Amino acid sequence: MSVTLCCRDATALLTEDAEGALSGVDKLTFAMHLTVCGACRRYRSQLDTTVDVLKVLPREAPEAEDVDAILRMLGDAPPEPPDDP
Repeated sequence: MSVTLCCRDATALLTEDAEGALSGVDKLTFAMHLTVCGACRRYRSQLDTTVDVLKVLPREAPEAEDVDAILRMLGDAPPEPPDDP
């Protein structure tokens, strides 16, 4: 992997980073990208929020008003990072 990452490559590493699977140069390069890229930090925050919500949802089918509330929350989330030129 190169010393810098484009947003597409950084977002591909989000799950690995969340699971603690990145090491060495990949971990450092990913951390450096997040330091300078607000769009990827927001995308990571959105992913973290989604995981947190999924952890607390009951296993049975949700009520219609709960589905509506979740959809409203996701509608207020920041947009995905733009594709790199």
